[in-house]
Amino acid sequence: MFVLSSHVNNLSSHVNNLSNLVNKRKTTMSNSNETRLTECVWILGDGQDALAVWLRGQIEQLAAKLCGTPPRFSTQLEGAFCIVAGSPESNHFVKDAAQQKLIDLESLGRDDFLLKQTVLNGTDTLLIAGRNPRAAMYGVFDFFEQLGCTFLISRDAVPQTNPDLLVPPLDKVGQTACSLRGVGFGAISCWPTNFMMSLTDHEAMLDQMAKMKMNTMMHWHFENDPFIDYTYKGERKLVGDISHPDSGYINYGRHFTGSFLVKDIPVGKEKFDRKKITSMELQDVASSDEALDKGREVMQSLMKMGKERGIGTWNLVEPQFVPPNLSKYTRRMERMHLHWSAHVSCTDPELTEINRARIEGILKAYPDIEGIYLGIPEGFYDDPYPETEALIEREWDNYAEALELQKEYWNIWPDEEQQKAHIRADIGFVEIVKNTIAVAKEIKPDLKLGIHTVCK
Repeated sequence: MFVLSSHVNNLSSHVNNLSNLVNKRKTTMSNSNETRLTECVWILGDGQDALAVWLRGQIEQLAAKLCGTPPRFSTQLEGAFCIVAGSPESNHFVKDAAQQKLIDLESLGRDDFLLKQTVLNGTDTLLIAGRNPRAAMYGVFDFFEQLGCTFLISRDAVPQTNPDLLVPPLDKVGQTACSLRGVGFGAISCWPTNFMMSLTDHEAMLDQMAKMKMNTMMHWHFENDPFIDYTYKGERKLVGDISHPDSGYINYGRHFTGSFLVKDIPVGKEKFDRKKITSMELQDVASSDEALDKGREVMQSLMKMGKERGIGTWNLVEPQFVPPNLSKYTRRMERMHLHWSAHVSCTDPELTEINRARIEGILKAYPDIEGIYLGIPEGFYDDPYPETEALIEREWDNYAEALELQKEYWNIWPDEEQQKAHIRADIGFVEIVKNTIAVAKEIKPDLKLGIHTVCK
């Protein structure tokens, strides 16, 4: 309710004030009545893409838990209070609001969003908007946080159901912490919890990631796992000589681990509803070809689920290793550990072409991939070839500071020769990454690339 000033002394000033209040009423929500969530009408626009469908389902679940009543959706402004969510491209009411200068979307960053109560076309409205549908989605989950929800990576913490739950007055701009926000599923070959996750587990986690405003997942693939597939000189990469078949050809412990069968677990086997300690999708793979085919299907499904939630996918590979069966095409290198893939010489031109095939294989299997990380590993080995010795000699002075920092902060190798051996290997590994970047840009000039290092 608007109260006119008690100091109005004449009709003229009374009329002027009334006129000003009417104009203000057009752009400011009425405070005469607080609105219950049960009374709100949701308008999400006309979008029927996967993100819009998924978001509507999340709104239905959360609103029902909060107030005990399924939310009401409409395509028109109606009722006493509307919640309009979306971007100009997905919801024409958001576009109308921007054109009427009720909101300023041009000042927002890519994933920024706003929540603003106003009056849109004569209706009290909460606008939840961003420059794109993903940003608007973040605004929706921020709205539910304003109602008391907390989103964790494992679950939702939702307040006790309250039919009288009120929508608070809101006028805020929300921003995300940085450009890439997400979860790295790292070193899947050696961290068992990762390769035990099935698609249903990933789907539940992706739900939570989106609610927490994450936009990226990264999958770190070792050369012996079945998710990166390629062929070189007509020969397909093989898995299973390093990775254990009973792990779905993922875990690299064929030569030193025990059983991957649930029946052999001494404590807790009742927790597993499967035969093998691996994902449900890889239970029945029985050969390298089957593992590579199924691994590609699993990763494609993961990427699709991520895209439906506004989450892009990056893959990480280490170009310093090749599958043992393809090492026949490279310079001979001594292999230090049975659980490592084949070692390579950093100045071997054949390696650059194998990495070209690797990048081509990734892009062919996963055309929607957002980017590729090229890893520089912590493990190192000696490269004895004269071309490599010449490279190290040329680059050595450029790594002097790195050597001193390594001695000070990474003293796992107290012996100076080991410290130098690590730097020598890093010079070679960096050269491999440089060459791989060059061929990746030849294949796809606009491909996003990143560098990943461990223990540097």
